[in-house]
Amino acid sequence: MNRAGPERSSTAADADPRGRGRNRGLDAAVSSAHDKEADELNASVGEGATAPVVHEREEEEPILGEVHLGFPEEEVAASAPIEHEKDPHEQPVIQTSQEEYEARFPPVPERPRAATTYSLFRDPDRFESDSIRSRTHYLTDSLQGTLWLDADGDGKRGSESDSTLNAMEYDHGVGGVTVALVKCDESDEIPLYNSVSMPNAGGQASSLRRSDVPEAGQYFFPLETVEPGRYYVMYKAPKNYRLSGNVLPLERASTEDGAYFDCIPRGGEGTSYVEEAKASGDLDWGGYCARSVGCLEVGKGFSLREDFSNLKFLEGSGEEFEGTTRNLLALPDKTMLNVGLAEEEWALATYQYADATVTLRFPSTVGEEDLKNGALPENFGRSQVKKALESTLALMVGRG
Repeated sequence: MNRAGPERSSTAADADPRGRGRNRGLDAAVSSAHDKEADELNASVGEGATAPVVHEREEEEPILGEVHLGFPEEEVAASAPIEHEKDPHEQPVIQTSQEEYEARFPPVPERPRAATTYSLFRDPDRFESDSIRSRTHYLTDSLQGTLWLDADGDGKRGSESDSTLNAMEYDHGVGGVTVALVKCDESDEIPLYNSVSMPNAGGQASSLRRSDVPEAGQYFFPLETVEPGRYYVMYKAPKNYRLSGNVLPLERASTEDGAYFDCIPRGGEGTSYVEEAKASGDLDWGGYCARSVGCLEVGKGFSLREDFSNLKFLEGSGEEFEGTTRNLLALPDKTMLNVGLAEEEWALATYQYADATVTLRFPSTVGEEDLKNGALPENFGRSQVKKALESTLALMVGRG
């Protein structure tokens, strides 16, 4: 950006020393009667000097200090304001309206349901070996995920009925969260690989807009350093945050004063959680520690193709993986590594997440044409009807 230089005064006291010789002839002009015409003064000024302006005062003699001299013509040009040409490479500042900003993000939640006991375990064979090997897995060459801000604490990223909330949860990432990679078939006390979500401000958590800071909330593990095998990801909440979305709960081991705690790994694909839910009727989410739902697998491309009967490339980037000998990653779910955190002051209460399916029944006298003509909102997902139903359910389960 071009900036104008400091302004220069055009008074006699600040004139360039090079002009002093040319201004000597001015003494005679000033000492003459002050009512002389300007053209007489101009005639007495040396060649090349700018004519002075004499301020008239009633019944006062002209004061030399108040005579304003100009710079020589070339100096005036140098000190005058310059209108700079626009840099063709300079990007214009574009003001984006709230509506345009919200339209950048997917209009529906990332997952149709939160990670409740029902949504996780309605398929009792989900974590069985045969079921795992036959279900769709997604192949990629990057072991990374995003820790997003769960602004309303419902464990689900995005909102179909509230576009402002939807944009907030898709755009905000949480930095400073401790993440670890643990072997799936073992409950190792010491994780093999550790990471921290960005930006890492010395262990302090921060919620930032990804449109301003693209790496906000992102974490990753260098895949080339990870040995082939099955792993799950373990998360440790920073102070005054709760792990809330797309995770299974873990216990923690606190110090005597409660000032510090470690997360206790819990290995396995997830069958132990199924048994716990059957025995107690639900799972308790403490919020301090959690792990990914299920396990991921690291290995060579040819090995992963042998292990999984339904393998797809993530985001259509399969061609670049053909014939590679690098480590690749097979995910049981596209969004497995994206986890939500809600802001909540510690100490945290134990949560149980619940979801429900609502069926609307209309009288037999209401036909298809009636529904089209207003009995049911055209965009039900974003309608006030759905918002009212969600609010009612929240009150019923104690979240209101």
